[in-house]
Amino acid sequence: MNILIVEDEQRARDSIIGIIRKNRPAHSLFGAGDGAEALRLLEEREIDLLVTDVNMPVMDGITLLERVRVLLPGLTTVLLSAYGYFSYAQKALQLGAFDYLLKPFTQELLLSMVDRAEEHNRDNEARYARILHLDGERARAVMLRIPQGPEPGRLQLLHDAAGELIRDCGCAAVVRSHLNADCATFLIRISGADMEGFCAALHRLLEALQAAHGFAVCAGIGPPRPQGSFHQSLCHAQDCAGLCFYGGPRLVYVHEQHKARPCPREERKQALLTAVAAGDPGEIADQVDAAVAELGACNVPPAECREVWQSWLADLAGLHRSALSQADTAALETLTAALWEAADAGELARLARQACWIISNGIVAFRSNKKGLVTEQSKQYIQEHYGEPELSLVEVAEHFHFNPAYFSSLFKKQAGVPLGQYILDIRMTKARELLLETDLKIYEIARAVGFLDNKYFIRVFTKENGVSPGTFRATRDPCVGDVS
Repeated sequence: MNILIVEDEQRARDSIIGIIRKNRPAHSLFGAGDGAEALRLLEEREIDLLVTDVNMPVMDGITLLERVRVLLPGLTTVLLSAYGYFSYAQKALQLGAFDYLLKPFTQELLLSMVDRAEEHNRDNEARYARILHLDGERARAVMLRIPQGPEPGRLQLLHDAAGELIRDCGCAAVVRSHLNADCATFLIRISGADMEGFCAALHRLLEALQAAHGFAVCAGIGPPRPQGSFHQSLCHAQDCAGLCFYGGPRLVYVHEQHKARPCPREERKQALLTAVAAGDPGEIADQVDAAVAELGACNVPPAECREVWQSWLADLAGLHRSALSQADTAALETLTAALWEAADAGELARLARQACWIISNGIVAFRSNKKGLVTEQSKQYIQEHYGEPELSLVEVAEHFHFNPAYFSSLFKKQAGVPLGQYILDIRMTKARELLLETDLKIYEIARAVGFLDNKYFIRVFTKENGVSPGTFRATRDPCVGDVS
């Protein structure tokens, strides 16, 4: 078996792994320090037995079992509990845990639990095989979920109707999973040639249930797997059933036809960034809808889709943070949190559009408010920083959060003079004042008004004023001081 030990205390985790590895060398052991890390490992590896502690940081053992119950309903789980957490052990058993061990436990108890779990897994696979008369043949998992949650009688009705359908299609028998409260799960043996007809019949059943009883059902069919790997087909069936997030219920999703594939996310993100910055509500809506549709077309799992949008919105808000008010930021946080609860892709797209519009409106308002003030503010900024050699169009534009080309056009329109010329005029005005009112050396005056090169300053001053700095200084009142 592949066994995953989840324990936040490394010494305890290493001890458990060491005991099992030494005494049951046929098993493969993996370790995780908390529930979140365990979930990542469960996605990467085929685990047969999960052994988890209760009290852990980031994600505790009970939360982990709740997540596993949904993500991997066939996985055998065991809880490790201290005496003070016995109520948690009871909760774990309600969540379908195979067993629990009270800390501190002996080596014998630990190994006995591992042996019983292995026998349990073996018995389950053999039971499925016997019921289906598979005898080593390959079988598929079929998962039927009720997205809005089952009411009394609905799940039984769904199970009975689907079971009858499967038997009518020539399957030997069915097995319903008792681990999920919102789904019925079957193992079926069916040839590839019969799949199209079976899917069509299943689709008609889902339509009939909706029409007659008013509840929607999502159907996912996993790939064929041999005895010993039925749980893999079950996991894929669950992923497929989850795709109703995009296409809606009453559809049948088959693993071979709905595998996740690479999606051009960066291109979609850049197109969205451009639309938001441009401030066109219609284009923003089009880009959001196109991105959601493409994620769905690539069969990206719904949880991953939500993570993608959370990341995109965080990047958008971060790029334009200075343009957003506190109210904007609070509204974005609310919408981002609501993304995780979106029932389907349509609701997710609606929330994403609202979030993008908030950011875009903030940018537009920010720019609009600044247009009337930016010229005067930039003039004041230049008068305060004219002595800095790096002062330039680009530096001033970036200070006021504008594109340099756009800012140059805006400044010239409102001030009547190019910004570069305005900077030069201020510098020349200050240079003339210093030449007439102080005894500073010419090279000192050059540096004081932002010129590092004295010769270049003299050349520019002469061009702008018609005379050299020395000649200009000679015109001042002799009472001011000696000419340098």
